[in-house]
Amino acid sequence: MRGSGTRRRDAVPGYVLTSGRSDTPSELGWGLETLLKPTCSPHPLPPDAGSRGHRQLLRECGAGVTSVVEAAAQLGRPVSVARVLAGDLVASGHLTVPAPRRPEQNHEPSIELLQEVLDGLRNKEFA
Repeated sequence: MRGSGTRRRDAVPGYVLTSGRSDTPSELGWGLETLLKPTCSPHPLPPDAGSRGHRQLLRECGAGVTSVVEAAAQLGRPVSVARVLAGDLVASGHLTVPAPRRPEQNHEPSIELLQEVLDGLRNKEFA
């Protein structure tokens, strides 16, 4: 018996959506936090990436950036299925994975920002 808050899952098993594959085509080693960003590809989905799962994933990504784990949750599928579908869409040019910022590219916060945080903490009454 299902709880009232559970989402109805699609009757199609994940291995059918991924054609039995369990790894991404590019073997990038994506983590749960890997971001997926839709492109403005004018090309139609290729035949091997034209499943309902691929179309659902593109819809879920919409015009924004979505993480792999968020996409899996929105699809109601395991992360492994979302990775395979996303890998197909990256390979076909419909999704892109923005490069993560390297630590040397991160800028240290300004002294002004740190001072504002410190002042805010000092003024905060903790219960």
